[in-house]
Amino acid sequence: MKILVVSNAKKQDTVIRAAKLADKLVKSKIEAEITDVTSLNNSHKNIDFIIVLGGDGTILKVAREFFCKDIPILGVNMGTVGFMSNITGDELEKYFDQIINGEFTLNERMMLEVTVCDGNNVINRVFCLNEMVVRSLASNIINLQVSINNQKFEPYRCDGVIVATPTGSTAYSFSSGGPVVDPDMEALILTPIASYMLTKRPMVIDADKIIEIVPAETQKVIISIDGQVITNLNSNYSIKIKKAKQKLKFVNIRERSLFHVLDNAFNITMNNN
Repeated sequence: MKILVVSNAKKQDTVIRAAKLADKLVKSKIEAEITDVTSLNNSHKNIDFIIVLGGDGTILKVAREFFCKDIPILGVNMGTVGFMSNITGDELEKYFDQIINGEFTLNERMMLEVTVCDGNNVINRVFCLNEMVVRSLASNIINLQVSINNQKFEPYRCDGVIVATPTGSTAYSFSSGGPVVDPDMEALILTPIASYMLTKRPMVIDADKIIEIVPAETQKVIISIDGQVITNLNSNYSIKIKKAKQKLKFVNIRERSLFHVLDNAFNITMNNN
């Protein structure tokens, strides 16, 4: 078995822990490779398992890079909340034998496929775990034509629109007034950002439907993928968002309820205020 250990050079503690973990894996007769999250590319071959040391942002980048390769990912929280992590850095020693012996289950998470088109021509296609955001480049209201399965709505006049997965429902969408959705479900969460019209409220949509977003007029608009990938959107472009065919596999060593994580996150927030 070959394990890829991903650290974050911006957080020195993850680099130190990654080196110690890799050394222990090698002593256990397991091939280990260490990489920084900024160095992820197609050169990582024959990887059977990925351990990510860091926060949710690090896990998001790894998820986009490897989910099509059907490789299980274990998130190890080195930050505070860690919605996507299953264990903490301090628990690595405790669960080490379970990890190398394969004593865990896998949770499958829905991903989004986002396609940017110019007419019938595909300009870009990317995948995301949390959300896709279309928003104004400047601090002004934009008009967006939104369609669901080719059924058009009245244009959204707002600062932007979020399309999130259930996994991403606790992130930007939640901050913008969207609902928390159980990550075991499959759904698309459509949430307007600072809508000018009070009737434009968040919606939970069947995951088998396709959402299309088109700028209603010439304006500077950008697309953000998981808060990390940004693409400029021309006025004649359209964005199609749908459920990806493949799912991400998260390693589950210990059962951890979403609702427990939410309670913990809210308590941390309240205690820091």
